[in-house]
Amino acid sequence: MLSGIKELVRYSIIAFWGILALPWAALSFIEKRVGRTESLYLLGAHAMSLIPGFVGKYARAAFYVMTLDYCHPTVIVSFGSFFATRKARVQFKAGVGEYCIIGLVDLGKRVRVASRVSIVSGLHEHGSTAKMGDLHSGGAVRRIEIGDEVWIGEGAVIGAAIGEHSIVGIGSVVVNDIPAWSFAMGNPARILPGSRKPQSPS
Repeated sequence: MLSGIKELVRYSIIAFWGILALPWAALSFIEKRVGRTESLYLLGAHAMSLIPGFVGKYARAAFYVMTLDYCHPTVIVSFGSFFATRKARVQFKAGVGEYCIIGLVDLGKRVRVASRVSIVSGLHEHGSTAKMGDLHSGGAVRRIEIGDEVWIGEGAVIGAAIGEHSIVGIGSVVVNDIPAWSFAMGNPARILPGSRKPQSPS
């Protein structure tokens, strides 16, 4: 009962401060219907990222609920952080720290992303022949799957999938998929021995 009331209050606050996000979300919606670019969406995402305090937290939640492919209203996106594409998907109680750039990603339930983390849209987002001034020269994007209850440490760079209940250490660079229940760290990130969940006896 109490948790239900808390959720209702949270949704009401999001709806109230969503007034700030509504014009940007409307522009993004129109852009999605009439073209293939994400310029107006990004303009809104950048503007939302700069709103400070609790107002910004709720305004960003409202903006992403209205614009992303899917975003649960319990999302927390901190100051200076933004999703770089509207095709991202965000599940229940996922949280993103300050100054993060999040690309084409599926964030699982209760994921925790620390500050200054980058989740790129795959390792070949800009292609092998990218030139200065041409950031869209034949790159191949990949949707990055981040499993439920993953923790990603400060300053990590994520370019591959991370299985559920895994931890990625501070400053790590993930270039290969990380299995579930792993603890990975380093550049490139390596799985620490014995970090996997023990198998149940058969």
